[in-house]
Amino acid sequence: MTKRELEDIIAEEKMMYVKSNYSFHRFVRQRRYVIWKYLSCFRRAQYYKEQLAAAHGFHKLIMKLALRFSLRKKNILSERCAVEITNNSTIGRRLNIWHGGVVICGNLGDDVAVRGNSVIGNKELINSAGIPTVGNGVEIGFGAAVIGSITIAERCIIGANAVVTKSFLKPGTVIVGVPGKALEKGE
Repeated sequence: MTKRELEDIIAEEKMMYVKSNYSFHRFVRQRRYVIWKYLSCFRRAQYYKEQLAAAHGFHKLIMKLALRFSLRKKNILSERCAVEITNNSTIGRRLNIWHGGVVICGNLGDDVAVRGNSVIGNKELINSAGIPTVGNGVEIGFGAAVIGSITIAERCIIGANAVVTKSFLKPGTVIVGVPGKALEKGE
């Protein structure tokens, strides 16, 4: 990723979180602003981590310092907005986190919307290889859990409080229940 691409992604998300035409209460606007700041710190940390691998000499020292600063700021903002995205996660463009209480440890595509108190993560505490992959345009409802080494196809909708532990590969599937099942038409 180049510095220009990083700045473009951050600017897109700023328009989505801060400059939107929502006439929310001031508290909600402030919460969305803090979530955007958290995401921008996460993205900067990912960029510096990527640059650190290719850096040499004095440039490597600068990248280490920038990475540490971004991670520290990300951790402070995490407490304020109640959102946590692990450093080994891969996040696509325009991630939309609506409320706090979100934990993400997985690979997310572009235009994913996540509501509050949702968890996207692995089953095992030690093994981080079993993380979920969520496709582009997926909407994750309030209190939903996407757990394990699974794949969710593009444009799927995961209902509120659903617990998804198996893959859904058909695009546009509506997933509800515990454990998560595809909602058939007419139900």
